[in-house]
Amino acid sequence: MPAAGPAILSRTGLTVEGVEVTVADIDRILREVASAGDRFNAVTEMLPELARERAGEAAQRADEGLPPRALEGQPFAVKDIVFIAGAPTSMGSRVDVLSHPDATTGTADVIERLMAAGAIPVAKTNCQEFSHGIFGEHSAFGTVVNPAGAGLCTGGSSSGSAALVAAGTVPFAVGSDTAGSVRVPAGCQGVVGFKPTLGAVNTDGVFPLSPSFDTLGFFTRTVSEAVRVFSAVVDFSAGAPASVTVGTFELSTPHWIEDGADYLDTTEPVDLEPFIEESGALYDTVRKYESYRILGPLAETQSEAFTPGVLDRVKQSADVSEAEYKQALADVEALRERALAQFADVDVIVSPALDGGTVPWDSIGPDARPAFVRYSQLFNVLGWPAITIPTGRKYDSGAPACLHIAGKPGEDATVLAVAAEVERRLQAEANAAQPTDPQAGAN
Repeated sequence: MPAAGPAILSRTGLTVEGVEVTVADIDRILREVASAGDRFNAVTEMLPELARERAGEAAQRADEGLPPRALEGQPFAVKDIVFIAGAPTSMGSRVDVLSHPDATTGTADVIERLMAAGAIPVAKTNCQEFSHGIFGEHSAFGTVVNPAGAGLCTGGSSSGSAALVAAGTVPFAVGSDTAGSVRVPAGCQGVVGFKPTLGAVNTDGVFPLSPSFDTLGFFTRTVSEAVRVFSAVVDFSAGAPASVTVGTFELSTPHWIEDGADYLDTTEPVDLEPFIEESGALYDTVRKYESYRILGPLAETQSEAFTPGVLDRVKQSADVSEAEYKQALADVEALRERALAQFADVDVIVSPALDGGTVPWDSIGPDARPAFVRYSQLFNVLGWPAITIPTGRKYDSGAPACLHIAGKPGEDATVLAVAAEVERRLQAEANAAQPTDPQAGAN
C-alpha cells in the first residue's frame, strides 16, 4: 500500500492517493490488516465495528458535500497501550489493569484527534509488555516478526505498529517513545519513526511507563506523511529556517554514511558522548522510580501474569529512593540547559539510527541495550524532537540502514523539514542509480 496523500471524496467512496477507502472496502482493508497481523504477529485486537463506523461517517460527509479532512479515510493502527472506548487494552500483557489508576474506559486524546481528522483506527498492535524494553522480545502475545527479515530484531517497544507500516497495510501507526520505542523499531524495520517534542502530543489515555520521558510518536512510510499526521493532532505549521546548520555525530561508521554530509549544506561535527553518558544514568534513575510506582503494585499482586523478563525488570527498579529521584529530576533540568547552550549554533544533529544497525535475534546478548539506545535515549531525556528515516541502503545482514535527526525543543518543523530534504535527496540518488532501459519508450 503506498503512502497516503490528499483525500478525494465522491459519492462512490474515498480515494487517498491510491488507497481506496469506502464503506464497502473497509472490510477488505480489515482483512488485509488481520492477515498481516497474523503473518507478523503484529495485531492484538482488530477494531471492525469502530472502523466501519468511521468509514460510514466519511461516506456520509462525502454525500453531504463536505470538504475532506486532513486524514480523511486513512486507516491506522494503534499501539496497545493506548485506550480506545469499547476495545480491550492489553499493554502486551496478561496482567489485569482495569482497576489501575492509569487505566481508563474512555478514548485517548490522540485517537480522538486523529478520528476528528478523518482517520480510521483498524487495529491495536502487539508491543513489549508495558513498554518495558527496547528489543521487543517480551510480550504475552509472542514476539513480532520483522518484515525486513524474519530473523532480525524488531526493536521495541512499539514493534507491532512499526511492522504494520513496514508491511504496507496501513499508511501510519501510533506508538510511544520513552527511550527510543518509536525510533528504534523504525530503524530496525526500515520505516519513518517520529518522536515529537516532549509534551507536544497529549498522552491522556495512554498507559505510562515513565511520565517524565513518555512521548507519543508516529510510524509512516514517508516524512511528508509524518508531517500530515503530526499536523492533525497538534497546532503545527510546516517549515524551517532558510539556512540550517547541521551537527553530525559518529557519521563515519558504517562506511556508507560518510556520504551523508553531501546532503547537508552546512555541517560541523559535535560531541554527544558526555551527554549520552550522563543522560543514561539519569534516565535509569528516573525511569526506575517512576515505572516501579506504576508497575510495582501489579507485580506484587499478579506476578504470575507477567512475562518473566519484564517481571525481573520491574523488580530491579525498586531500589531508587525518593531523594535520588528528586535529585535526578533536578539534574535532568540542568542537563537540558547545558545541552541547549552547548549546541546553540546547530539546528539539528544527525547520526546513525542504531549503533551497528539491526542485528539478528540470536546475536542479542545481555549487553546489547546500550547500542540500541545510543542515539535515541539522550533525546528523550532532553525532550527534543527526533526522527528516524530509512536511507534505502542495507547492512550486510540485510537489515535496513537508517539516519537519526534530532532538533531542539519546539523545533519539530525544522527536524521534519531537514528529514524531508534528506529523504528527497536520498530518493533522487536512488533514482539516478537505476539502470536506464534502452528499450523504454520504443515502439
